[in-house]
Amino acid sequence: MKLIQFNKEKYDITYNPELLALEAFKALIRRDRTKNKDKAIKEISFIYFYTDLRSDYAYIVEDDLRKEAIKHDLKLPDDWDIDEKVQEALELYERRSKTVAGTLYESACIAAIDVSKHLKKTEELLEEMDKNNKPKYDISKITMSLQRVPLIMRNLKEAYTELVKEQEEAAGRKTGQREFNMFEDGV
Repeated sequence: MKLIQFNKEKYDITYNPELLALEAFKALIRRDRTKNKDKAIKEISFIYFYTDLRSDYAYIVEDDLRKEAIKHDLKLPDDWDIDEKVQEALELYERRSKTVAGTLYESACIAAIDVSKHLKKTEELLEEMDKNNKPKYDISKITMSLQRVPLIMRNLKEAYTELVKEQEEAAGRKTGQREFNMFEDGV
């Protein structure tokens, strides 16, 4: 499901007109009384950035931190919060865009972030002693973990590529989109 689209002629962003068919999104658009629907576009953009695994904010696993970063970057008012209508649209988008591959990718990212947090504490780990006053963690275990980081990164990149490919294929099937080669569209 594509939420926003870029107009190349006017160099602006607008909501995808298909969203008017979905009551949760239609309610967001309808309640915005401005001519350009700026607030609705920001709220719909927020939903994408907050929920979609392809978002540049997906690496922020703590919901509150991710919400605040997106609010700041979209220049939403300080008192803006996820209300009932935004929550309903957010949940709809999340349900319709979640796949098995997406769920696995999200879990893998969370695990990689946990590994990262663990590696950030190497000084504490090296100083930690067991009950016999011997180092609890051997430096070789930490260096072995470091050697595995490129593999983790490579695997996450490959998983991300597969996720994007799957979502693009699904979007093409749902909307009947097809890209034409030159001279293929009957011109």
